[in-house]
Amino acid sequence: MHPHRSLIISAVAWTLLLIILFLTDPLEAPLVILILPFVLLFIALYQLLMYLAQRLAPNLSEVKKKALFIPIALLPAVLLVLSSVQQLTTRDIILIGVLLVVTGFYVRKSHIFNQ
Repeated sequence: MHPHRSLIISAVAWTLLLIILFLTDPLEAPLVILILPFVLLFIALYQLLMYLAQRLAPNLSEVKKKALFIPIALLPAVLLVLSSVQQLTTRDIILIGVLLVVTGFYVRKSHIFNQ
């Protein structure tokens, strides 16, 4: 993927996210509009990380980038979802952190990084 394409997708996602956050009332919005900011946040972060990786580590394979950046971009979105439904506790943050570390360990030991 061309590096600027990731940056453009990220910018569009950030713009849409801001528009939705400023122009919608969560009490009157349909369910799709309530879920959309979390999806847009994930897309914006993921594409921004992909852009930075393409610029700073161009020799890193696409598979490795995806294996690294999907969990990293997903983490803030999941934490915000839990926080928005008032289910985020210290235990949840620790559990998600442990899951991220364990997933990273297994991805690192898997065939993805041994290509």
